[in-house]
This record gives sequence, structure tokens and C-alpha cells, in this order.
Amino acid sequence: MADKFIENFYAIYDFMAGDDYIPNCLNHDTTDIIFKNHGKINENVMNFYFNNYIQIPVSVENLNVHWDIFDNTSIDNYDSLSKDSKNCFVYLVEPFANLDHVLGTEHSYNKKAFVEYMSSKALNELKNPNNNFYCIVNFCNEGTLNGHTFDYLYNICERYHIPYHKLIFVIAAADLDDLHDRYCKSKNINKNERIKVLYWTWSIREKVDEALDILNDNHGRRINFLTSEKSSIVDYSDLDSSKIRNKKFLMFNRRMREQRVLLISLLGKKFIEENYVSYDFKHACDEANIDFFIPRIDESLVNHGLENMKELLLDLPKSQIDFDDVINTMGFGCEDKRPYLDSYIHILSETNFAEPGVYFSEKTWKPIINLQPFISVNYYNSLHYLKSLGIKTFSPFIDESYDLIEDPNTRMEAIYKEIMRLNSLPIEELHNWYYSIIDILKHNREVMFKYNGEFMRNKEKEYILSIQEYITKK
Repeated sequence: MADKFIENFYAIYDFMAGDDYIPNCLNHDTTDIIFKNHGKINENVMNFYFNNYIQIPVSVENLNVHWDIFDNTSIDNYDSLSKDSKNCFVYLVEPFANLDHVLGTEHSYNKKAFVEYMSSKALNELKNPNNNFYCIVNFCNEGTLNGHTFDYLYNICERYHIPYHKLIFVIAAADLDDLHDRYCKSKNINKNERIKVLYWTWSIREKVDEALDILNDNHGRRINFLTSEKSSIVDYSDLDSSKIRNKKFLMFNRRMREQRVLLISLLGKKFIEENYVSYDFKHACDEANIDFFIPRIDESLVNHGLENMKELLLDLPKSQIDFDDVINTMGFGCEDKRPYLDSYIHILSETNFAEPGVYFSEKTWKPIINLQPFISVNYYNSLHYLKSLGIKTFSPFIDESYDLIEDPNTRMEAIYKEIMRLNSLPIEELHNWYYSIIDILKHNREVMFKYNGEFMRNKEKEYILSIQEYITKK
């Protein structure tokens, strides 16, 4: 793959341990366990952080591209390498699951920003407005933009005298440019005083790799870790238009996020018993109170949701589909084609809903891979960004106007009403419609399956080259 290697682009790290790089900006007071482990960050190290400091704040993800795309080096080599004016350097800060610990928000365990743990050499180079040394906060394994995210990023630049253009923020929010532009306009931030934001996501490549392994029965085929069964993906040969399926809808819920609790309560016990819906209220706060519903749904539905919730907690506090251990049924490694082959429409409940950020995790790719049409329970305008990838959606049979509603309360009401409208249709009508759109479902899967091999490496190369071009032009 030497032809894919990008020259004159280096990721910079403060420390090495053997042949590995230590994540940048670890709190120096908490790293003894890492060096005792010879620089390796494994399960023992992770457990130490979880037990003592909530979680490890940063990781080494190499910008979530293949390791042979660009080179890595230590800050010790910077002076010699920087003599070549063509070289670009990115100091990587890669949050592990939670951005708060890197930004030093009130929700972090030490309330200190990542800059506090940079080497003095790296920080001095970052402060210099005229060199090719930049910092990337790479959070592309998540897509939620909390209200304070941009505030903290800009405040960090101001507080530590870092030129705004030298901070690059990456996150898996497809609408990132729009959200950042809105923020800057609300704060009267001129274009020449803005940080750089970039959208990049990890999940599509990982989910496609897994699906192809399963379908091709490769040596690396994923095994369900909750059972002794192997994972399975719907194949074209599984489709049987002569067989009416038993369920109309399929909806997976692991973490009991607010929008999932809300939608489950609106749908109610009868809907859940007649369809495939998973959840476990043992892992949720007791939401059977009116204060939960009032700010999240239209007034006319508050009592309906509250009464349904009380009934569910009393009669059906847990509902499972494929695996009994609902909370540990992960988005990776737990694929089972059977519920997809026994239902017609996927209720795709993503991570974000009221929170800004159109985030496509593996939850979005699962129904596409398994040849199911879907209703997207995501932040508003999510279908627009899916279509930009080449994915086709399912209007007019499914009224997708819900996706254009910015207000989350009104959007949830529209989603609920559309689900109930579809649920009122005879199952034979859903069956006939499903098989009328097989070509669309196959098209969508083939669009996804392109994100593999040379195509994906070229995408990664284009992404890194765009960063390199930004740095050299600045």
C-alpha cells in the first residue's frame, strides 16, 4: 500500500513507550499504571481508570484511518523535521468516549483542559501562528455536540493564546459545518477568527468490514459473545416473497436514552407485544412521572405517555428480541438476521435526538445492511445527510416530513403518529410494499459496501490530504 502513503504529514506525540505512542494529554498524575504496563493500554489499564477516574480521557486512534496512511513521530524529532517547510505536523488529542475530560468542563473529574498536559515544547509550537504545527481534537467516534462544546474550544484558544486557525476539531456530526456556522454567527465570530471543524466518522468502515466478514464467512467472522452462535446477516438468498412475516416493526433499544424511553412509552404495551421491541428499564431511571413528559412531548400526549409508562413498568419492564442480556447486546458482534427476516420496517433509534448533531453510528447501518427500510429517530435533517451518501429513503409510502422538524417535541410527535399510521395498515400491504422496493434496499446496501478496501483507503487519503492542504494554505 505504499502508493497510499501521504508524504510530509506527521502525527506528533509527546511520549513513546517501546514502539508505541502514549496518548497525548494524559494527566501526568494518573499515568503510573500505564508505564508500569510498559506503555500498553489494555483492559487492566482501562479498569484502573474506570475504578479511579471515571475513564481514561484520551486514546491513540491515529485519526481513525489506517495506520499506513501517514507517519507518526515524537516531539523530540520535530526540530529536525520542521526544517523541511513542506512538512505538516498535527498534535493529536483523541478523547476516549467523553469529550468533557479533554475540554475540562464541570463534568470532568479534574476540570482541566487538555492543554494543561501538553509538553511545553508542543504548546510553544502550537502558539506560534506562522509554523505548520497544528492541534487536532479528534472526536470522530461520537457525534453529540453539547451546548458548551464550542464555548470551551474557543475559550481554550483564548486562554492559552492559541491561534484559532491552529485548532482543528473533528467529530462525527454530519451537520457540523452548519452547527458551527450558526454558533459563530450567534457570537459574531468572523471567518478569519474561527477554529477549523471537520466531519469524519469511524462507524461505516467498521460495520461494513464486519458485515462482509460475516457474509463471506471469512476467518475473522464475528461470533456472538452472548451465545455460542455465529453472527448472521441477511443475504439476498434469504428473501422469500411468498412468506408473510410475523411482525411489522423492529426496534432495538440498549441504552435507555430519553428519546427511546419517550417513544417506547408513546407506543405502549400493545404495540410492543405485537412487534419486535427490545429494552430493559432496569438500566433506566424511573421515568413514570409527569415531569419527564411535560418538557419532551406535546401537551395532548403527556397523559397518554405517562399512563403507558406506568403500565410498562408494572407489566412489561423488559422486552427482548434476540438476546436476553439486552444491555450487553452491542452494535458490533451481535448480528442476528432472524428478526430482520420476520419484520418489515426498522425504527432506527440513534444516539442523538434533541441534542445537536446528526450522528450515524452502527445503529444506522444495521437496517441498511440487513435490507430493511427505516424511520430515522435522529436529530433533525438526518435523512438529508444520508441521501448525500447515495442512500435512498422511503417516501411517499413513509411520510418523512418528520425529519424536517427542528423542534424535538414536535418531531417526536410526528414520528409517533407516522409509526401508528403504518402500524394500522394490513400486514399484507406492508409485505407487498417491502418487496416492491427490494431494488432500493439492495442499492442502499451496495452503497454502504463500497466503504471497504481501496475505496475506503482512498476516502481516508482524501481526508488526510484535506487537512494537509488546510495547513499548508494557512
